[in-house]
Amino acid sequence: MQVIKDSQIIDDNWQSLADGAEVAAAGDISVSLSRWRQDKAQLLAHDGKLGIRISPADNVADFAGDLDKIALVELDFPDFADGRLFSHAWL
Repeated sequence: MQVIKDSQIIDDNWQSLADGAEVAAAGDISVSLSRWRQDKAQLLAHDGKLGIRISPADNVADFAGDLDKIALVELDFPDFADGRLFSHAWL
């Protein structure tokens, strides 16, 4: 898939891992906040960039102290009319 970043069209190399899915040996991955809390040590040993997916019910404070280890914060909008993720992004 391609995305727009810094006004350029680039390839999106991120893989979104489901909870319980095996972590690949290398590559850029994003995981749910609950998986981050559960498997943090294993994920930090992964060879590649790490991202966290947050949902409207998640608390930004749960990972704020780890932002130096996270390259991507992905907002999962199950319903576009739910504005809580916009508040998370602002925080």
